[in-house]
Amino acid sequence: MVAGGRELIAAALATLGLILFLNLLPAERCETIPMVIDSAGSRPLAVGSESPSSFGPVSSSPYGDGEPMPPPPPRSDEHAAVSPRSSYRPAPKLMAVGIITAPTHFDRRLWIRQKLRVSDARRRGIRVLFVLGVRNRMTPAQRLAIRHEENAHGDVVFVGARDWVPHAVAEKSLAWWEHAAAHLPGYRWYMKTDDDSLAHLPRLEMDLALMSSMGRSHYYYGVMTWRAWTPFHTEADAACGERGDDGPSLDGPSARLERLMLDRRPGGACSRAVGPFPFADGSLQILSDDLMRAFVESPLARNFSRSHLSRQGPPYWTHEDAGVGYLIFHSAILQTLPLTYVVLSPWKHNKFWINWFPRHNPSLPDEHVVNTHKVVTSMMAQIAQDAYENSTYAADPFVCVDCAKTWGWRGGFETSVGRFPIERVACCNKRTDA
Repeated sequence: MVAGGRELIAAALATLGLILFLNLLPAERCETIPMVIDSAGSRPLAVGSESPSSFGPVSSSPYGDGEPMPPPPPRSDEHAAVSPRSSYRPAPKLMAVGIITAPTHFDRRLWIRQKLRVSDARRRGIRVLFVLGVRNRMTPAQRLAIRHEENAHGDVVFVGARDWVPHAVAEKSLAWWEHAAAHLPGYRWYMKTDDDSLAHLPRLEMDLALMSSMGRSHYYYGVMTWRAWTPFHTEADAACGERGDDGPSLDGPSARLERLMLDRRPGGACSRAVGPFPFADGSLQILSDDLMRAFVESPLARNFSRSHLSRQGPPYWTHEDAGVGYLIFHSAILQTLPLTYVVLSPWKHNKFWINWFPRHNPSLPDEHVVNTHKVVTSMMAQIAQDAYENSTYAADPFVCVDCAKTWGWRGGFETSVGRFPIERVACCNKRTDA
């Protein structure tokens, strides 16, 4: 017993000596990472990381037609103070990405996080967020699952839109731009896509750098086609004239554009409309910060949002991408904006779906592609990601052309709401022959 007691006393003295030795080490040799607790007290975070807001808009019962739950508190996008001894510096805010999703699409959000490598993207200044409507009818099980998902990833935002109506994608898309303007300040670019698309962020970052080097402003980027729209129409979808996939091209004007311009003349089918104007397909849209704010914060867009997001019965607004293109075009008229249209080529830069045929040479993402649409299974997501990573991005250059001579955009500038400032506009394409 005496021998055993001596061994215990010796071990205790050795431990005490080790503690004293560690406490005497210089501070720079035993520096620890400072920690803070988020406002909800849910988990510790390293200083310099963003503090997630407490999970707000989850109801204890499905929403009916009564009062909607108030929107969640704004998520702080500011970095916490950095310790003077820390070498960590937050990445510049490059782009905020809003991915329109549905409450039940847990699997899609899972593989999108994996394929986009959202943690790595965050270190490069890209914030990826999944967008749901605050007015929803989730079941208790769905609400609980979303709560766990938010606690685990901190990347779910609820915007002021309905999430159960057939036109929910249109409402959530417009509400995403509004949310970004109100709660995500400081980013240079803002992107909207859907959870059935898979973009390649490093390739998009190269395109953002190319656009920044152009020395212009008010950028509008995506695969585009032509449309006309009647302002302040009683119908929810006020698009007018033909629509097709033959958008602004280096190959010259399309016959459809010529017909739209004819329809816009006095006495034509679209004489009361504005346009024709280019608008980006909803599977991939990127706006520069100045353009996003110019259209979202305008009285025109606020009136449009109040009118359509509060409709209690059909017909509902469903033409999300054409409606956003109209709001940008109309805002340019009212504010004389120097728009910079940056047009991708369909199928060349954006695959609308993966084509498995012909089997010996399927149409998969190659060195020109930045986005693939209709990715709805984990297998398709893996195939698209493998194709991205096994080809070196060509970074096809942008070329700006004469809007009238090359695009054939020669009319429709005089409207009932003012004149479109075509002389201030840049018409640019991502080349396909590079």
